[in-house]
Amino acid sequence: MGLRSTVRNFVRQAWQRTAVVVLLAFACCRFVVWPLMVLMHDIHYRGVKRTFTPGLNNVDAQKFHLDIPLTPFLATWHAGCRSSVRRFGHSGDGGWEVCLDHLDPSNCVVYSFGISNDPSFDLAIADFGCHVFAFDPTIGRKTGNDFAERVHFYNTGLAAEDFELPGGLGKAEHKEGAAAALSSSHKQSYDMKKLSTLMADLGHKFINILKMDIEGYEWDVLRGMQTEGLLGVIGEGARHPVIGSILAEYHFGKDNHRRMMPLKEKVALLGHLREAGFQVFSRTENWRFGTRVTHEGVDVWNCIEAGMVLAL
Repeated sequence: MGLRSTVRNFVRQAWQRTAVVVLLAFACCRFVVWPLMVLMHDIHYRGVKRTFTPGLNNVDAQKFHLDIPLTPFLATWHAGCRSSVRRFGHSGDGGWEVCLDHLDPSNCVVYSFGISNDPSFDLAIADFGCHVFAFDPTIGRKTGNDFAERVHFYNTGLAAEDFELPGGLGKAEHKEGAAAALSSSHKQSYDMKKLSTLMADLGHKFINILKMDIEGYEWDVLRGMQTEGLLGVIGEGARHPVIGSILAEYHFGKDNHRRMMPLKEKVALLGHLREAGFQVFSRTENWRFGTRVTHEGVDVWNCIEAGMVLAL
């Protein structure tokens, strides 16, 4: 009996100690390691960006349809991506996080709108193996003056309709849907085209990644894409998907063109993306270049960069 009692007590104590260790390890990961990871991520972007800023937690982000799906225990940056996430380009402004779903380096097409003076994203994802088609009519670069072998440049802007934007116009005179707010110092005319037109011109039926950093004109473009049925494959009249992933900087404050789209309509467009099957896997508030706006009691920065991937 003495030996059995000793063994029983030893097993009981060992089990209790193991349970305590497991609970302490879980608590340490949940309440120490995870907050430190978030802090390190913020420090990494300090001076340029800040992720998960106060006022836009995952619950508040639901009101903007920018919430990231949760894992069983933790809210992660990339839970909406089934494979892995990799950052292409600079660690700060100019770089983008990409979900590798739908991304085969041997057969990958990227449309990148809004290059400015930083093609780091385009060059990096081209090195990965993708063919990149870069568009920006505002940087004085001519069509055909490619950045690299697989980074093809076009002096064309993205719009909700096809038209020519005359040169010499002030910002207030720009036609709604133009993809760039050109100042009156630009005397050259620019071709503005719909996404569907550009895809037809270039012979593409599917874009793996659509990147838009077009200073407020993303809303008109999204509305036009919605009207043409280019978004998603879910719901009545489902069709073959056209876009695998959307990376965009969304501006919730004052628009750059004459007629301002109401904030609720902008949020509704994001809701349509979610309903069409796009999942958010990355969200970053760009506090350096934005002001703050309020929607349904949630105070957030005007500029929010988000990555969405189509869940097939």
